[in-house]
Amino acid sequence: MPTGDADAITWVSDGSGARTVLSPAWRARTGADPTADLGDGWRRRVHAADLPTYLEQTAAARAAGRGWTLGYRLCHADGTVHAVREHAVAADGRWTGVVLPEPGTEPEPGPGPDADREAEAAFRLLAEHADDVIGRHAADGTWLWVSPSVERVAGYRPEEVVGRHPRDVVHPDDADALDAALTGLTDDVPAELTLRLRRADGTHRWFAMHARRVRDARTGAVEVHTSQRDVTDQLLAQEELGRFRGLAERAADLIGTADAEGVILYLNPAGREMLGFPATRDLDRMTMGDTVAPADRMRFAGVLAEVERTGTWSGPMRLVDTAGIMIPVWLAAAAHRDPRGRIAFYTAVAQDLRERRGGEPALQAERERYRVLVAQAPVGIWVADRTGTTTFVNEHMAEIYGADADGVDGVTHVHPDDREAVGQRWSEAVRLGRPWRQEYRILGPGGAVRTVTSTARPLHDATGTVTGFLGTTTDVTDQRAAERERRDAAGQQAARRVADAAAARLRAMVGGLTAIVWEAEWDTEAEALRFTFVSDRAEELLGHPAHRWIDDPGFWPGLIHDEDRETTLAFTAGRTSGGFDHDLTYRACAADGRTVWLHQVVHVARDAAGVLRAQGLTVDVTEQRRAERSSEVLAETGRVMAETAPLEQKLDALVRLVAHDFGEAAAVSLCGPDGLLRRAAVAHHDDPDVERALLRMPPTALDPRATALLEAGTPVVLRPGEGPEAHPALTVPLRIEDRFAGVLSFLELGAARHHDRADLALAAELGRRTSLVLESERRRTREQQLQRVTADLASADTVDEAGRRLVDRLRDILGAEAVSMYRADPEQGVLRVVHAVGYAEGLLERYGLVRLVDDVPLAHVARTATPSWICNRTEWERDYPHLAAVATDVGRHAAAALPLLSGGVVVGAVGLSFATPRTFPPDERAFALALAAQAAPALERAAAADERRVIAETLQTSLLPPTLPELELLSLAARYLPGAQGTRAGGDWYDVLPLDDGRVAIAVGDVVGQGAPAAAVMGQLRSALSAYLLEGHDPVAALGHLDRFAHRVPGAAGSTVTCLVLDPVDGSLTWARAGHPPPLVLGPDGPRLLEDATGTVLAVRGRPPYVAGTARLRPGDSIVLYTDGLVERRGEVVDDGLERLSTAGRAAHPFPPAELAEALLAAGLDDGPTDDVALIVARLMPAPLLLDLPALGSELRTMRQAVDRWMNEVGIDPDESYDLQLALGEAAANVAEHAYADGTAGRMRIGLARQGSTRIAVQVRDDGRWRPPPEDRGHRGRGLELIREIGDDVRLDHTGGGTEIRFTVPAVPRRPTDVPAQVPAAAPSTESQGPTRLRTLRSAETDRIAVLGDLDPIGAASVRPALLAAARTGGPGLVLDLRATTYLSSAGIALLVEVADVARSADRRIRLAVTPAGVVGRALVLGGVDGLLDRVDEY
Repeated sequence: MPTGDADAITWVSDGSGARTVLSPAWRARTGADPTADLGDGWRRRVHAADLPTYLEQTAAARAAGRGWTLGYRLCHADGTVHAVREHAVAADGRWTGVVLPEPGTEPEPGPGPDADREAEAAFRLLAEHADDVIGRHAADGTWLWVSPSVERVAGYRPEEVVGRHPRDVVHPDDADALDAALTGLTDDVPAELTLRLRRADGTHRWFAMHARRVRDARTGAVEVHTSQRDVTDQLLAQEELGRFRGLAERAADLIGTADAEGVILYLNPAGREMLGFPATRDLDRMTMGDTVAPADRMRFAGVLAEVERTGTWSGPMRLVDTAGIMIPVWLAAAAHRDPRGRIAFYTAVAQDLRERRGGEPALQAERERYRVLVAQAPVGIWVADRTGTTTFVNEHMAEIYGADADGVDGVTHVHPDDREAVGQRWSEAVRLGRPWRQEYRILGPGGAVRTVTSTARPLHDATGTVTGFLGTTTDVTDQRAAERERRDAAGQQAARRVADAAAARLRAMVGGLTAIVWEAEWDTEAEALRFTFVSDRAEELLGHPAHRWIDDPGFWPGLIHDEDRETTLAFTAGRTSGGFDHDLTYRACAADGRTVWLHQVVHVARDAAGVLRAQGLTVDVTEQRRAERSSEVLAETGRVMAETAPLEQKLDALVRLVAHDFGEAAAVSLCGPDGLLRRAAVAHHDDPDVERALLRMPPTALDPRATALLEAGTPVVLRPGEGPEAHPALTVPLRIEDRFAGVLSFLELGAARHHDRADLALAAELGRRTSLVLESERRRTREQQLQRVTADLASADTVDEAGRRLVDRLRDILGAEAVSMYRADPEQGVLRVVHAVGYAEGLLERYGLVRLVDDVPLAHVARTATPSWICNRTEWERDYPHLAAVATDVGRHAAAALPLLSGGVVVGAVGLSFATPRTFPPDERAFALALAAQAAPALERAAAADERRVIAETLQTSLLPPTLPELELLSLAARYLPGAQGTRAGGDWYDVLPLDDGRVAIAVGDVVGQGAPAAAVMGQLRSALSAYLLEGHDPVAALGHLDRFAHRVPGAAGSTVTCLVLDPVDGSLTWARAGHPPPLVLGPDGPRLLEDATGTVLAVRGRPPYVAGTARLRPGDSIVLYTDGLVERRGEVVDDGLERLSTAGRAAHPFPPAELAEALLAAGLDDGPTDDVALIVARLMPAPLLLDLPALGSELRTMRQAVDRWMNEVGIDPDESYDLQLALGEAAANVAEHAYADGTAGRMRIGLARQGSTRIAVQVRDDGRWRPPPEDRGHRGRGLELIREIGDDVRLDHTGGGTEIRFTVPAVPRRPTDVPAQVPAAAPSTESQGPTRLRTLRSAETDRIAVLGDLDPIGAASVRPALLAAARTGGPGLVLDLRATTYLSSAGIALLVEVADVARSADRRIRLAVTPAGVVGRALVLGGVDGLLDRVDEY
């Protein structure tokens, strides 16, 4: 649009809006020098109210790369204001504009002809180089003039457009919108719309049109000025961006875009979450570099340079979030250029390696496998867009088409005769979104015609729109046998250009790879790879020249890490020799000693000569593996620390997890109360002996230099002597509540290691997590300990029990060597010890009573009510010099004394003594005082309970029998348990009364109620019943008298009683009951309840008469009387309780009465008594055993049988019975052999009797002459020694009238037969199955002689000749098999020793086959010869 208007201001600006050209008309409109207002100075002339809107709208237009039309006001230096309208267009990265006065505004005088020419030149530049089409139209819309850009943008020459109406080129669907816009134009309201215009080639493109009506100020003529910009690409980009954003919003990885300057424009939700940016927070012009960890920013700058150069980059990177935490990611970045080739923006995708451990290497491997698969596939594989243009083809596809992959175009290669049909079928598949399949001809290299069959499936975006197709193509030319013409020369030349470009790109790609590219032949004889090519990257990555791989066949195996070499070479050999593609990851040793993780992808194929060749790509994945390992370690550490397990188990799991990450071993050492470090956990990756050696570290103090280094709280490497280790160690301090608690050490037992920042950061995090676990464990432990102390003290019934529980707990919790608790006696002015442990006997006697005026810590605490802390012997010397020597003598260093306060009053004190110095940090002092605070109220409660208990026990003791009578044929046991809490008094009672005629009366009763009132009634009833029974009344009469008496005693109504009279001589029993539970009889025949002879409770008028029941007990039977508190429970009938009592009695009846009573109480009162319980057990014992037998060896068997029967009636354990039989047999054998040596017939008298409830007295007497043992006893004479070994209180009396020996043995009761753990596997038997005999079994290796029967004097004498003869006979070894021997006396032991001596003289080895737990094994041990005779191992 040419203009000569002197009012027009023209300008040119750069991309930022700074003006580089201002026409002279600027001075006319503003009164200012144009040169002075260049840059941003022109903004001063825009009206202040209009400037913000102007800047905002023009900035948006520049960002979009388009022009604008705006109205605003300019201010003149003389104060006047002029309304203007500005038109601007984009031209080659600059903006050119013209500013015109608004219609109706009187123009100022013009600047002259020069200004006109400059304005016209500027506008010509604007019109000719603008990307927009600028036009002038008549009022009806017909073009009057159009800018030359119309030919470049739409393909029309200007003269073809002038005179036509825009409706002629607008899309029919948009014509109405165009008419409406033009019709609605006014002088003040412009029109903006987007519509489709037809280009000269017939295609339609989207254009953004801006139209404004302009009225000439002088003539009033009206024109329409328009500008049109092709926005098709912009709309498609916006549509693509919309789909991109839709996908990005749902993606799990970080996805973002940035402008050409790196300023982030968009960050998806996953990226905001990863970097810690809330969705509402503005990014504040954050750049991509700002999100990179500081340590990687220099490398990231190189990455951006690589992206600018090649277009893409991918690799490991570390980002940093808003909290400063580094995030290992796999980053992929790409640069996108505008049509001019300049970078328009960047895109980036980042995968979080913390959550995808191992994911990226696996993904890379999968991609590589896919690439190899696609490359080697026997069919062509391709991807095409909606128009049919291919965007990807594999190598085979390129072979089919006879072109490089970049030169394959799925449309242009179709034969012209088939193109229409292919196009129709393709369009139909795109429109319907269904698969496409077709056979057609293509033009191959040189114009060759090939016939192919293609199949494709549609690809859809997130909205379901078809974006392209993925397909396969198969060459069927040979099947069709159709040859076509070759391509023309132009096609061949184009193919060569494409191939050359592709080859150049391939060479650049290989050269730019950060990986080792190599090729090798498979050596079948050496079964190894022989490298023929290795790229120069090998030296960059590993530090070794590439030629070494080729020159030295053993070089590559030597590079592999020792721990990976065997498996790596085996895997490589197996896959390569089999011709299989493969990939693997292993460690290699670089030239500088670094360990590098390498991932290797290998393609294996045979060449034309049939030789196996391998082509590989080896990539350094060290950073990825380290990131994965860090994530793995932290995740596994979190799992270990979160488990419910003991602290020791958690620490052991931790060090085993990380033992090989920073050194050869890992250890946790914790600081004790004495300030010394002690091992808590140790792990070595493969040597248990090293673990044991490290675990034996003695308590160690830190060097002051190490303490200062660790004070900062960060990991440091400590040398031997600085820290607790004898080796260099990466040492991480552990802290609890800002107090040093120990160290986590990583020991370097071999070569020194270099620890970079990543190592230190991971070690610090492990230390922090370990510290949290230690702190949590200590808090939990102290809470549990405080709860246990509180619970223990709350359940303590006595002062002694409270003291014992507190002392035991404090000693265990605080690790004190000695602990004592004292009770204050303010009246006497002393502290009295309640309980103490760990003190020397003399020291406890000296300080068992402490006066409050004494100068000792406990007295000081009691006087001042404040604790006393003594950390070491220096403080003993300072505070209590007179006690320092005592502390040294008893090996004490630290001590503490704590007051026990109740209501501010000292009621006691606690003393603690420690074998090592102790620091007593504040938290430990507070915890110790908290424990002591629980003891004071418990001590007062227990003291009050003690006083009440003494009163109740005094009352109860006066009302119950003080002791049970000692009866010869009756063994007794009684128990009483009160049901009322806090008192020993109750209403249940029992009584045992020996009567004049030798019989015994036993009674048990139950008074209604509990406590002292019930005890008072009980005392009256017990006394009355005892009187009636002692007067000679039978049970029925006695209960009748007691019933009448109970009517006169308040509170006696409803009481129950059982009384019985037992004759111990014959076992006859008479009983009667007054509403009481039935007596229980226990014995070998099982339990039985005496349920007859029932009667009514006492003091019930009109009751029926009481009746008597009778029964008979056998020796060994027990009768049990009890009260209902033993058998009654809430929610069940009393029969259940009686059955429970009978079942317990069945199992426990062999126990002595006292143990039987405890077993019955345990079965009936599993939760403690809720009612008073009285229980009495009476067992009928057999009369003493008296035997008068001929003094002959043949009578010993008769004696043993009689003793067995008597011991069984008494209830003695069979094992203990054998010991008695052995001792008694020796005494009787002595009588039979020696008492009547002159040949006269004599007798022996044997007696066995119970001596109390725990022993059996044995007596053996003869009328013969005493013979002292000879000086040389030979193999005999061990009988008396055996008796003294087994028995106690042995007495031997010999006179002219005979000899008597007396001794006692324990009366150990028989164990219950239904408790397997308490029953011997085979109870010994002392009864012989007949005469002693021998059975011989001979073999080439040994002679075995089994001894069957008793080896008493008779049995030993009967087999002695045969055994001695066998011992003298030469031959193989001799085994005496005594497993079937039923009895072994000293005579038998003497025979065995004699046979052994004879065998040794004959140079024949003799061994014994003995059951260790049997009677023979026991006899050998008692005889002292167990170690003198060899045993057979296999027995």
